[in-house]
Amino acid sequence: MKESYYFPHDYNAKNDPKCQALINDFNYEGYGLYWRIIEIMHEQGGKIKKFPKLYDGLAYQFNIKKELLVKLIEAMLHEYELLLQDENYIWSNRVLRNIEERKQKYLLRSEAGRLGGLKSGKIRSKTKQWLKQNEAVVEANEAKERKRKEKKRKEMKELIIKGKNFIPPKLEEVKKYCDERKNEINSEHFINYYESRGWMIGKNKMKNWQAAVRTWENNNKDNKNRIKLHDGGYAINRFGSWVLEGNPDIIINTKNYPELK
Repeated sequence: MKESYYFPHDYNAKNDPKCQALINDFNYEGYGLYWRIIEIMHEQGGKIKKFPKLYDGLAYQFNIKKELLVKLIEAMLHEYELLLQDENYIWSNRVLRNIEERKQKYLLRSEAGRLGGLKSGKIRSKTKQWLKQNEAVVEANEAKERKRKEKKRKEMKELIIKGKNFIPPKLEEVKKYCDERKNEINSEHFINYYESRGWMIGKNKMKNWQAAVRTWENNNKDNKNRIKLHDGGYAINRFGSWVLEGNPDIIINTKNYPELK
């Protein structure tokens, strides 16, 4: 039977700059998956051994797409430096520290048991007093960690279910896609528009940003969104902003064009 125990989870870990970067790129879904990986490392003795089907197994266990998992772990390794790796293993130094501290606690309690057999009552009494003082601190900390653990487990489950298969695109990804489709959509405006709305479409979490781009593309084909300007050229309405046709990076100041009001 596999031995289980609670590992420390800093209540303010999300404020760490590395975790902040992770949340910024992958939202709290990525943050929740990070702690699931940390859990597995504790279960595996501190390190996850690599094998050809590792990512397939983890993706199945987390119930997410393999491509998302690979992208997330690569970012944790190379961009945020939350994880480390070599040819054979993936690990976290914080996990190794937790396991080492657990070993020290085990040795402390083993020593307490050994002292139970000492004939010298004086030595046993003094040593037990010292151990009792230290063990009280250990038990108090473990009680706190159990509560934090249960709370964090619920939070991670909610985060993973909420939007596990969606990754907000980066500006260069949207720009490349728009350039390929030659739709003249302002990729920066697209990113800003949905970031300000939490990547929500109505009341639902966005599932496919490419589909959203195509929707913008179709809406912009409507003649009602295209107005001829008094000084030549045409203006196109891009979801609340008028831009110059043929140069969508230029946002038109409507004060100079009464026909746009």
